[in-house]
Amino acid sequence: MVQIRRLPLTKKKLNVKLMMYLRNIQARLPMHLYLIGFKNLKMVFKSIFYQRSIVIAFSFPYICEVLPKIIKTVIKSIFDLKFNDIHIKIWKILKDPFKADRLPIFMIKLIATLNALNPLLLKLLVPYVDGMYIQFLSTFLAALIASLLNFPYFQELKISQDRFYTFDWTLLLITKASDTILSSLATNYCASSPISGSSVDLLLSIASTYLISDAFWFHPEKLNPNYVRWINKISVIDPEVVEGIRYLKDGTLDYQPYPNEQGKLCHQDHYEKYALKNNKDPALGDIKIQNKLPCEVLHQFRTKSCKENTLLAFMRQFKTTFKFYSYINLFMYIFVRRFRGKFVNVIKKTIRSSLFISSLNAIQWGCICLIRNHHPDWRNQKYWDIIAPKIGSAFAGLSILFENPQRRNDVLLFVIPKALGTFIDLKPTPINKLLEIFGFSLSFAVLVAFARSNPHRLRGLVGRGLSYMVK
Repeated sequence: MVQIRRLPLTKKKLNVKLMMYLRNIQARLPMHLYLIGFKNLKMVFKSIFYQRSIVIAFSFPYICEVLPKIIKTVIKSIFDLKFNDIHIKIWKILKDPFKADRLPIFMIKLIATLNALNPLLLKLLVPYVDGMYIQFLSTFLAALIASLLNFPYFQELKISQDRFYTFDWTLLLITKASDTILSSLATNYCASSPISGSSVDLLLSIASTYLISDAFWFHPEKLNPNYVRWINKISVIDPEVVEGIRYLKDGTLDYQPYPNEQGKLCHQDHYEKYALKNNKDPALGDIKIQNKLPCEVLHQFRTKSCKENTLLAFMRQFKTTFKFYSYINLFMYIFVRRFRGKFVNVIKKTIRSSLFISSLNAIQWGCICLIRNHHPDWRNQKYWDIIAPKIGSAFAGLSILFENPQRRNDVLLFVIPKALGTFIDLKPTPINKLLEIFGFSLSFAVLVAFARSNPHRLRGLVGRGLSYMVK
């Protein structure tokens, strides 16, 4: 008879304890997995959102949007002596930037997506990319994908409100990215080149000023309407004077027209009406009987002297631009730490910037009067009336010489995009919007890649600010 051997009791107890232990582990496993997942989620959230780049990317546009409105609201309430609803107005100002169509929220989404993608792409590229370029390439791809994911929605929201908002931002980024790439590639070449950086800046200023001023005089539809209004506000040029020169160019106003042409000249009495509006003899603006429109009319009847008019234009615009730049520089001095040096430097900077704008207008007017009155005998007066603002626009670019050489790059960053915009079709067609998306995304990716891997390549105040924001 075969006997079955039984296990000792001690081994049975061990098996029971093992089973109970496994059951306890099985029961606690969901909690352990939850805790591990929560810790990982917390780490991921911290690595994406709890970063200086997120705080700065939100704070800077938020303060720039909110603070001027609050100051304006408070000052208006003080002058009107109405304080009942001031807290409601301020609260509305404070919460408005949290809407999806505002820049602070867009910047949070953009930088958060960038921070999430950057480490993932870095790990993916390690086996395939040399260590010298891994940081640049991973950041470039992360910024490119982040832009392509976030910018189209923001673009759609903004185009319905203002066609030029994302368009201007895109041109600005393209300009800065191009400057960064070209300056990086040409570093070794420029060291032995006879053409200095100052000469390049001057040539760029002349070309950009010509394109912008020419568009302002003859093709205002190529410029942002807000920018045209800003030029009209800070300049001393009456829009009706500019319109008259524009009518000369498009053929609806002419000198001494033939009788059979007068019916086609729908604006022939433009300067006559302008003279009447200013309580002057309408004959001064009647170019049917004059060989040359008197400069007094173009001077807006301030004076007959061209020299005096140029000086008046300079002084009036200097006064306006000095106030404008005083507010900007004072704001930067108070709220940006690196500007808290000697207050005398703030005043010098304000004077330099004011001289840049006011001399631009003065040079242009000086050229207009000089060419109109002392041109060669070939061609008619109409030709020289049209060509004078164009030549004056080019020479007006010399005004950048009043700016500090270290500041010229920052000035050009805001001038060149406006000049580039005169070549581009502004209609928000599907192809134009797609090109804008790729232009913004590529430029943003280039700038962020340089800011995080090689920040000293970003020139100027804007470059340093961007580097500080995203690193």
